[in-house]
Amino acid sequence: MSRRTVLLIGHTGFMGRALQQRLETADCRVLGFSRSQGGDLARADALDVFAGEPVDLVYHLGGVTGVAASWKNPSLFYRVNMFGTQQVLEFCRRKQCPLVYVSTYVYGDPLRLPVDEDHPVRPATPYAHSKYMGEELCRFYHRYWGVGVNILRPFNIYGLGQKASFLIPHLIRQIREKNMIEVRSLLPRRDFLYIDDAVDALMLFLKTTTQQIYNLGSGVSYSVEDVIGLLQTLLGSCADIVQSRAQVPNEVLEVRADCGRLRRTFGWSPKYGLEEGLRRMLA
Repeated sequence: MSRRTVLLIGHTGFMGRALQQRLETADCRVLGFSRSQGGDLARADALDVFAGEPVDLVYHLGGVTGVAASWKNPSLFYRVNMFGTQQVLEFCRRKQCPLVYVSTYVYGDPLRLPVDEDHPVRPATPYAHSKYMGEELCRFYHRYWGVGVNILRPFNIYGLGQKASFLIPHLIRQIREKNMIEVRSLLPRRDFLYIDDAVDALMLFLKTTTQQIYNLGSGVSYSVEDVIGLLQTLLGSCADIVQSRAQVPNEVLEVRADCGRLRRTFGWSPKYGLEEGLRRMLA
C-alpha cells in the first residue's frame, strides 16, 4: 500500500500537534496548514498551495476558539469557522477526498444526560454556532456533491500543551505559581477526555468509509471542585480557593457524553480516567 498523504488543518494547535505526531508515527505524509503560520481559511485561495498534492484525507481542526472571545467578536468566528470550513469542503470536492471535521459541543443546555448524537442541537454561544454552521456545510457537501464526511463533537479535551486559558492548565498554573486558586464557580460539571484518547479516536478515521456524527468524550462528568481536589492531591497542595461567582451568558451547568456510537462502530473507549490523565499531564 502506498504511503498516505494527509492534509492537517490546524496542525500547530493543541490537538493538531498531537495528531500530527501520531500520523507521522503511522508513516503518513502530513501537510500542515494553520493560522499561527499565517494561513487564513477565509481566503478563497487559502488551500491553493496544496492543489498539486495527492491528498488522501483532510483533517479539519482549524479555526478560532474561545467562548468568551466569540461573544466579543462573533464576526471573526463566523468568517473563519463557517466560511473557512466551506473552503476546506470545496478543496475536498475538487480533490475527491474525504474529510474529518472536528466540531465542538453544540447541544446547549442538555435535556437529558448523557447526551447522545440524536439530542436536539441548540448552540449556546457564537463559537458553538459557528462550528455547527460548519457541520451544516459538511452535510450539504455530502448530500449534493458526495464529499465523504465524518463529524466529531469533542466535549472537553485536556492534556500537556493546552493553552493556559483553558480550565485545567489554568488551575495547574495557579497552584504552582500563586498557591491560590481563583475560579468563577466550583459547580459546573464537564466531561473531560485526555488528549491521547482523543487522538486514538481521530486515528480511527484514517481509513474508514463511515459517514457519521460521533461524540467524543469520557462519559463521566466532574465538577470544577472535583478537578481542583484531584490536582491538589497530586501536587501536594492546600491552596485556598476563591470564587468570583461571575455570571456567564447561557452557561450550561453539566455536560456528559454518550459515546456509544463511537464504541459500537470502532470498539473505541477511553484508556485514561481523569486522575490518570492528570498524572500523565503533570509528569
